[in-house]
Amino acid sequence: MVDNRKIASALCAAFCAIAIGVYPLDAFQQSCCPGINEPAQEILNLVNTKSGASESSKSGEAVWTYSLNLADPCMLNLTEQKQTLSYGTVTPIRETTHYLIPAADLEFGTFSTHHTLDRQGFMRVIMFTRRATIRRWHGDSLTPPEDAPVIFDAAINFGKPNVDIFEIPGLFEDALMHLTSLCRAETKLVPHAFRER
Repeated sequence: MVDNRKIASALCAAFCAIAIGVYPLDAFQQSCCPGINEPAQEILNLVNTKSGASESSKSGEAVWTYSLNLADPCMLNLTEQKQTLSYGTVTPIRETTHYLIPAADLEFGTFSTHHTLDRQGFMRVIMFTRRATIRRWHGDSLTPPEDAPVIFDAAINFGKPNVDIFEIPGLFEDALMHLTSLCRAETKLVPHAFRER
């Protein structure tokens, strides 16, 4: 069976290779593959409308909410809000964690980007990079500090009411895989634009 996404990615890469050889670099300040915005937008919509989960324990309850914006189509800026309420206390503890995730570096397959069913009944999608290239920091700032640690993985939970946790995480991974292949094609081709003519 033919994989249409692989064909689209190959055509995009071929177009980019031909176009970069013909046009000056300044013509490619925007993405040279127009289709790259579609999976990026799909990922944005899935995270901002379908993600989130809660977990109960004997000591209290934790609730995760997520928001995503795109620094560019190949750079995901994920914000995780975790609110923990311990039974017997009035004020919940809120933690804000940010992740800057380069889509081109995501890896798929065994021991890489995958989803697992948590014992509480929500799906956790673990995004894994081939090299430690995900930047993580805490607090309200959307801009990473210079000393933000660089890590291998970041997770997002899908367990909101009325969300199919057996379908949505799969759609999310498929969109990530599609975006990753397009972003890899782009990053491989960009250095060639600097070659001497």
